Amino acid sequence: MKINFIFLIPKNIKMIVRYLDPYNIKLKNYKKLEGYLSENFKVVTSEDNIYVLKVYLDPAKKEGIYQENKILSYLAKQLDYKISYPVRNLQNKDLSSFPDGSFCRLLNYIPGVFLSREHITVDLVADLATKVAMMDKSLFDQSNSAIEARRIKWDMQQISLTKKDIAAIKIPADRKIINYFIDQYEYMMRDSQLRMSIIHNDINENNILINAEHNTIEGIIDFGDMVYAPIAQEIAVALTYIMMLSEEPLIIAQTFIEYYHNTYPIEKKELTALYYMVAARLCISVVSSAKAKLDQVDTAYILQTEDGAWKLLYRWLEYNPIDVENCFLRAAGYATNKAKEKADRQIELRKLHFSTAQKMTYDEPIHMQSAAFQYMYDIYGNTYLDAYNNIPLIGHNHPKITEAVDRQIRKLNTNTRYYFDSLTDYADKLLSYFPEKLSKVFFVNSGSEATDLAIRLAKNFTQRKSVVVVDQGYHGHTQTGIHISSYKYNGKGGAGMQDGVIQVPLPKLYRGDFATSQAYVSHAEKTLTQAQSEGKEIACFITEIVSGCGGQVPLAPGYLSGIYSYLKYNNIPLIADEVQTGFGRMGQSFWAYKLKDVVPEIVCLGKPMGNGHPIGAVVTTEEIADAFDNGMEFFSSFGGNPVSCEVGMAVLNTVEEEGLQENANVVGSHMQTILKELQKKYPVIGDVRGHGLFLGVELVDPEKNQSETKLAQYIKNEMRQNFVLTSSDGKEDHVLKIKPPLCFSKENAERYCDLLDQLLGDYKL
Repeated sequence: MKINFIFLIPKNIKMIVRYLDPYNIKLKNYKKLEGYLSENFKVVTSEDNIYVLKVYLDPAKKEGIYQENKILSYLAKQLDYKISYPVRNLQNKDLSSFPDGSFCRLLNYIPGVFLSREHITVDLVADLATKVAMMDKSLFDQSNSAIEARRIKWDMQQISLTKKDIAAIKIPADRKIINYFIDQYEYMMRDSQLRMSIIHNDINENNILINAEHNTIEGIIDFGDMVYAPIAQEIAVALTYIMMLSEEPLIIAQTFIEYYHNTYPIEKKELTALYYMVAARLCISVVSSAKAKLDQVDTAYILQTEDGAWKLLYRWLEYNPIDVENCFLRAAGYATNKAKEKADRQIELRKLHFSTAQKMTYDEPIHMQSAAFQYMYDIYGNTYLDAYNNIPLIGHNHPKITEAVDRQIRKLNTNTRYYFDSLTDYADKLLSYFPEKLSKVFFVNSGSEATDLAIRLAKNFTQRKSVVVVDQGYHGHTQTGIHISSYKYNGKGGAGMQDGVIQVPLPKLYRGDFATSQAYVSHAEKTLTQAQSEGKEIACFITEIVSGCGGQVPLAPGYLSGIYSYLKYNNIPLIADEVQTGFGRMGQSFWAYKLKDVVPEIVCLGKPMGNGHPIGAVVTTEEIADAFDNGMEFFSSFGGNPVSCEVGMAVLNTVEEEGLQENANVVGSHMQTILKELQKKYPVIGDVRGHGLFLGVELVDPEKNQSETKLAQYIKNEMRQNFVLTSSDGKEDHVLKIKPPLCFSKENAERYCDLLDQLLGDYKL
């Protein structure tokens, strides 16, 4: 007799014989099989019959297994293909119990090879879909209180069991994806009203046996995760695992849906739920694997799909949910959503209700539907890589922001005339990023309101009226903001520079007014001295450290520190507009002003501060803040409200937790390196500049030294047609602006640069 001693429990051959004794089976040999809820063995009898022996040590599982056997016995009679069903013992029972509380069952053995060991084909998927549909159709009218009462982590309805283990995912970037998809799944399921039934719930490649000779499904095994759940969950689980086996996930998924639907019709609302159901199953899988590793559970069965699940999960993020939904609807023969009619209606409403002064990006505007991190999704099913929108600093729809808003708005939302923890806690956290000199903060609603307030603070403190601004600067859309923004008052429709404004050139070394930083400093000092001699009392000097609307232009090295000496001597406060450049975007530093070796007296914050939530702030010195208390109360109805403060805190914590400042530095440097290589290849790239993930590519005719506005517009719009979002700016709108969410990856940067390379190569100058 050949014996293979490959097992954990039982520990010797006599014990295996003991578990087989109720079946009057004489053992010839056996082999240990994978499993995590029971000890499993393939046993061969002396008569060469083959069975699967499953041994359970926990008596609490007995009733559940007994009820599971009922379902298996029923299905074995209903289906025309093989499933694992219980063999009755000598007492005509499908379970055998033992005095020590352990019990076992014997299942029929299904020959064949696992799908995991075979190359997946369309024919196999079609056959699998048909057979799963037959099983689900048979189960629909079955009732079993024990199965219906089950609460297991592999049931998506019990996603809370997975949520408590998310901390096992140690990489923050991975963890945020899990949180995002689980949040989206839970929201989708709130009012889903999907058909419910007992389902297998674990149609994976290691539970599907193939007849390799005929390329068909031989049988389905392992019903240990059966639950009462939405029928769509069964489909989602099956799709999850077959898609992990294919390089064309959506194509193979469409095949499954088509053949399943032909056997057991899928309702339209079930198909629309599948995108987030698949994501939820992937989340459960990777969290389970992470927890197993954390608990040092060494089982290949649990960990075998981990890499494939992560790969599909990240790929799933790049799919537009509408595109997936439409693919599935078409596969089942349903009409897809009428996106064009919806878009046309929105265009009509926009024209009806809005001024044409409110412009749109691109020659062909985009009708957006949703977004996630660095991806945006339109209503037609297209996914766009966002290299343009710097407001969602930590990424579109970040779950940390969703959670912060949801938690706080259910609790308290008021104003700063009351004490509340989030206001002072956030202020304390925010000010910790500044030097001791900058110790006071005013919370407002936007960057525009912040710059407006900053000017008020400076004028009140100095009791002067004139403001020094930099050419091409932009500081907001309020009346004051427009008056101090050269980009606006000297642009189309602008009224020109108003009284009380003194303008100095943008200190740009490439194609600028002067060739050196010192020349810019000298010119600015002369301009300010002349203004003061004419009786213009200067209240402040406001500047962006990197001019966004000026074309992503960092102030020339040494300029700010040079002019700062003059400002200090003349008691003129420096206002740093960090609305676009703050919060780690520079990569090398958290604030852009830190790159210039100065500490301004006032700093304006906005845009990325709330990741899209309306919040802004002015940070200043104690002296300036105290002077502002002149009897006139400052109050912003919504500035500093509890919800905004919680959102702001979530942004800061996420930048730290996910290492987004460092990511901006690494990815931005990588992108600059590629762009500078392209500059060698294409002389039309006159300059590549910026810091971190705030970059500019200036396009210039190398022979005529003329700005290539037409080329910049061509690239911007062609990139949009190729599903990459970028923008243009600069005095002649000829500079490509790159300012993506800080979760932008090296692969994202390479995609942008590859497309730019292609477009420049195709363009006829």
